[in-house]
Parts: sequence; C-alpha cells; structure tokens
Amino acid sequence: MRSVVVVILGLLLLAPEVRTQEQPSVDQVRQKAKLHFDRARALERSKEMYKFTSEEFGSLLGDYEAGLEILLSEAETHPDTDDARKLVSQAAGPLREYANHALRKYRYDWVFDYWDRMRKIKKDIPIEAEFASAMALQAHGAFAEGKYDEAIRIFSDMAQISREGSYGKLVMASYHPEFYEKIVRRAKVLETMQVKPEYTAKVFSLRVGLLRFKWKENGLNGEPPTEVSSSPLKLRKGDVELADMAEESLRRTVLAMSDGKLDLVFDRLALIPPLDVVLPDGQKLPNGITQSPSTSGDDIIDRAAGEVGDLLRERTKAADVVILFWWGTSPLTQHGGSRSFKTGSGKSWRGNINIGVQFYHYDPGLDYMNCGACPGPNGIGFYPHVYMHEFFHVVESRFGIQPVHGFTMPQKFPAWKGSDEVDYYWWQIGQNIPSLKKPGRRGNWSDFSFRER
Repeated sequence: MRSVVVVILGLLLLAPEVRTQEQPSVDQVRQKAKLHFDRARALERSKEMYKFTSEEFGSLLGDYEAGLEILLSEAETHPDTDDARKLVSQAAGPLREYANHALRKYRYDWVFDYWDRMRKIKKDIPIEAEFASAMALQAHGAFAEGKYDEAIRIFSDMAQISREGSYGKLVMASYHPEFYEKIVRRAKVLETMQVKPEYTAKVFSLRVGLLRFKWKENGLNGEPPTEVSSSPLKLRKGDVELADMAEESLRRTVLAMSDGKLDLVFDRLALIPPLDVVLPDGQKLPNGITQSPSTSGDDIIDRAAGEVGDLLRERTKAADVVILFWWGTSPLTQHGGSRSFKTGSGKSWRGNINIGVQFYHYDPGLDYMNCGACPGPNGIGFYPHVYMHEFFHVVESRFGIQPVHGFTMPQKFPAWKGSDEVDYYWWQIGQNIPSLKKPGRRGNWSDFSFRER
C-alpha cells in the first residue's frame, strides 16, 4: 500500500500545473482590469485637451491604478510563470497612458513604482520615454536624499536597458546612467571620508512664482504707444520641488567630481507675490508694428523695482552664482555662464544659470507657449542633468575653458580619453581644472569664487 501511495505522489509531482479554483485565468484577470481601463479611456475621450475637473482627474487616475493593480498583484503571486509575464505585457500600454496623466501631477514616483514592479517580473518589457523619465527622476531623487544604494540600483537598471537594444540606447542616451551610477558610487565613498572642501560656493536660487512683463507697443498706422502686459507666467509647486531635487543632485555630483573639494550651498528664495518687470520697447518691424519684446531672463533681477528689487540685488551680491528658475519667454531662456548684475549702486560679476521650466515641464494640455523645441513626456526627466550642464558653463566661464561644449570636440582636449558628456565634466573638474596654474590664483577650488574676484 505504501508503494502505491509513493507512485501516486510521484505522478502528481510530474503532472502539468493544475490551476486551483482560487487562481483566475489570464483572460479573467485581463477582463477585470479592462473594465477600469475602458472607463478611464472613455473619460479621456469625453474631454478636449485633457481639461478635467479635480474630481474627474482623480477618478481617471483611480481607474488606471485599479486596473494596473489587478494585473500586477496577480502577476506577483506567481512571478516566475508565463502567465505572470503575459499580465505584465498587458499592463505596459495602460501604464504608458497612465503616465501621461501622472507626470502632469509630478508623480513620477507612482509611474516608477509600477514600472519597477513590472521589470522585476519581465526584464525585456520595452522601454518608453515616459518610463525612462520616471526612472531618471527617481534615481536623482534618491541621490539628492543621500539614498545611494537605491540611486545606484536604478541608474544600473537604466544602464542595462541602454545595452538591451538600439531603442533602449536611444531613449537612455541623454540620461547618461552609466556615468551617474559611477558618480553616486564615488559620492557614497566620499561621505565616509569626511573630506573638507577647499571652497563652498554660495548659490542664490531664485524661483519666480508669478511673473508679469510690461512694455510699450505701437499699434497700426502710427497709433501712439500703448502699455501692454503679457499673461502671468506661473510656476507650480511641483516645479519648485523638482528644482530642489535637481539642485541637491547637482551639489552631490559636483562634490563627487571634485573629490569633495568643491561644495555648493543654496540660498533659496521663492517669490510668491507677482513680480512685475518692465521690458524695453519692442523692435519696430517694417510693417509699422512693434514686435513684442522677450527676455532670456538675465535682466529680471536688474529691472525688478522697489524693495523686492533691492532684496534680489542684495542676495545676488552675496552669492557666487545665481540660478533663475522661471517660466521663460524666449528660446534663449536655457543657458549658463557669467554676467554683470546690478547690485546696489554698482555692478557685480557673478555666475548665472537660467532654467526655463517650460523646456522641461510636461503637460500634454499646454502648448509650451508655442515652443517648438520643447519635449514631450521625456522632458521632465532631463531636469537634473540640465542643471549640471548649465553649471559647467559657469565653470567654463570662471576658468576660461574654451571651446564650450568641449565634449563635442574631443580633438581640442587630447588629454581627455572619454566620449560621454558627463565623463568630460568629470575629467575637467577632477583632473584638468585643478592642474591649471595661472598668475594670481591660489591653485585650488577657492579660485572658483566670484565674490573674491
């Protein structure tokens, strides 16, 4: 009798997997999730340009989340099966649709959480721009908070995706994950060494919450000038939170690249009341109409009037670098370098960085102020790296490094043996700049100071 039981048990072990009554089929799970996705899509179709009420938007996100949770929770109960991988594949399309809305609310962490869960079950799921954007922000956010192991894990996964095919390489190229992973690893080591910086640069970070431009404009047929103003340009709370994260990531990146010798400290000011800025008259066109003026932002602090203007100029004078974060109106908004600022009765030469949020803000319902160069969902993920890019223009200006964008002209820097933009910055900050010996300089990172020129 005992031998018969053993044989039966052996046959059971060899038998094909039998689905229990409690475990639904892939089609059953798919249909259950589809009810939520269909309801969300019907709401999308009913609204022009995604103009939802708060209640409608909450309902839309809730349906997408309910459907995604149904698919992924079931897949996670048996992750190593073909059924689980089928469910994850089924979730990819709805997740991309969901991301288009979640990123509007700056919830890249929600998008990342779903994507990360999917990757743990099915590594070869195709990458999309929205998912890459969420990964980049999640990684830089972890880095900014000193969560090195989490940042390393995500950058490493991004680097792996970039090696998985031509499209993955294309999507991930602008995020430079391989080099940011190395930077995070270096930052983690440096934190245990307690290196004392040679110089701590003070950065005045100005966030203009509500900006109004005013100027005079001629009408048709020689009519007298009339004072006009642009529509208010607003920053959102999510924009400012991303700016905080990008600045902290920049600080840790610069510390790692300089082996702890150059640090940054931020003096942050968010202007909540409207700031009116009077622009010079627009340029007169051949047809007699005066073209509305624009600004790249450099003159906002110079032109700000009253006590607010005095405050901005005082804090500019006390800084080495000024970051202006605002809804820019010109294609030239995005730049870095140095310039002369009005400070009190005189002028002060300072490093300056302009970040035009419209170039990196993602909202499918906005026309980006007719900005043809503005990106789609991938744009929001570029925030942190753009800060590094523009900061290095300040470094170039301070140390006289020419040409700019030297990573595109490696023949001008034969000592640099790399090929990546971030690698170029690291070589300059870690090796080349410290080797520059010029009259009147101390020969260390205190030479970066703009306040002690």
